[in-house]
Amino acid sequence: MISRRISFLFPLAIALLLASSGCAGPEVPAAVSQAPRPFAGVSLRVACSDPSFTAAAKPLVQAWAGRTGARVELVNASITDATDVGLIGPAEIGTWAEKRELLSVPASLLGNVRFRWNDFLGPYRDRLARWGNAVVAVPLGGGGQLLVYRSDRLSDTRFIEKFRERFQRPPAAPATWDDVADLAEAFRLLDGRPSLPPWPGDSAALVNRFFQVAASYDRKAKPDPTSIMQAADLAKALSFQFQIETGQPRLQSPGFEAALAWMARVNASTAAGSADPVAAIVEGRASLAILTLEELARLPRDNATRFGILRLPGVQTETGVNDVPYFAWGTFGVVRSRCSHPDAAFDLLRELGSPERSAELIARAHSGIGPVRNEQLDRSAWLPYGFDAKQTSELATALRGSLGLESTSPTFVLRGPDHAALTDALAKPLREAIAGKIKPADALQQAESAWKMLDASHEKEAARWRRKAMGLE
Repeated sequence: MISRRISFLFPLAIALLLASSGCAGPEVPAAVSQAPRPFAGVSLRVACSDPSFTAAAKPLVQAWAGRTGARVELVNASITDATDVGLIGPAEIGTWAEKRELLSVPASLLGNVRFRWNDFLGPYRDRLARWGNAVVAVPLGGGGQLLVYRSDRLSDTRFIEKFRERFQRPPAAPATWDDVADLAEAFRLLDGRPSLPPWPGDSAALVNRFFQVAASYDRKAKPDPTSIMQAADLAKALSFQFQIETGQPRLQSPGFEAALAWMARVNASTAAGSADPVAAIVEGRASLAILTLEELARLPRDNATRFGILRLPGVQTETGVNDVPYFAWGTFGVVRSRCSHPDAAFDLLRELGSPERSAELIARAHSGIGPVRNEQLDRSAWLPYGFDAKQTSELATALRGSLGLESTSPTFVLRGPDHAALTDALAKPLREAIAGKIKPADALQQAESAWKMLDASHEKEAARWRRKAMGLE
């Protein structure tokens, strides 16, 4: 009996002893512990005027907010006084930076090993992200424009005969702007209707098209990207709309006149009014078109082999085709100087511009976001567009070519605080010359005179803006 009592009481005593000493075993917590949220209670207002980029970035912004505890309001709108973070195009950067309303990107982000700042493509990193010597913007997405043409029609017997009759050679995939003009003319003569979509109706879009064509007419691509230039040589190489050294406009240069003459020539093959270029080329109302990546994503995948995808054309020279890229598109993140929580704002931009999130943005083909990092030029980055293997390779090759990464003399969009006024002053004479109402030389003289008058109202500021736009001051 005593033995049985001891065998019962001994384990009970041990259990009571453990309980009294706090060793009763692991306690189940009332709630699972959460990782610290560094920006709990922080509120940020983010403005983006591009609806496609806004839609693509929204889930990434929400994920960052949920992880960090911040409250983020992402609106599809232009920057206002209430904006903390702006997601803007490259032309807008100078407007805000010159007013000292943008914070410089902190060294902690530029030197972040995982962020890999130096992996951004040079034109975005070294020119467009800067205003003067200060890095004031984070590249989040690039632009992308390509030439799409009806490749199936080039093998049509009737078209071959018409082209030979007109140009004494067989038709081929266009490599130059003159090739595009010749094909457009032959298609128009054969079909009895325009073969190109209408010109852009928006003034900024038309001016960008003009500069896009003029880039290869105006300057030679420099094939050696490792060459080191002196400051004066660099300023000369970067001069395009203006002489960087003097700030004087150069619209009357031969290259600009040649580009405008080309636009006047193809106007006979260009449809009137305003029309969707994707619908025009799909429905056969156009046989060639310059499409953005967002528009390219809308091409039908059934019977897609009708369409060839090429880099933007260049200009034929004695040594080959001269291709000079023009950078006018993309999305950059900026932090306003009035932002109350710049650490949180730059952390959000670090997230959106990181290699991982940047790749996700590009994979959303409907958004049309172009490459901004070196690895995004790989063919695999463009599989989400859903083309077959051949056209996916064509797309990747065309993007690399249109970006002109072998060139050390790319051209850039107007970026000063006066870019809108300069654009408006140029658009009207451009339209008149394209329509044949005035000669290209007269149109450019008018525009250059208007530019000089605008610069006179800013005295010495304008010349400084030209240098700052190229990151030289």
